[in-house]
Amino acid sequence: MRSATSAGHSRQLLLQLNAQRTKGFLCDVILVVQNALFRAHKNVLSAFHPPDDPRS
Repeated sequence: MRSATSAGHSRQLLLQLNAQRTKGFLCDVILVVQNALFRAHKNVLSAFHPPDDPRS
């Protein structure tokens, strides 16, 4: 049962972070891709950035 609760919590967390992002709330970076602007949270981006990446 714990995994179902964890999955639900994870989903809710991502939904809330996305809602904040779409409103621009607490976004601290803007990515530009082919003239399109994307607001983002640095903490979310860093969570998907491998720590051993030489670009760090």
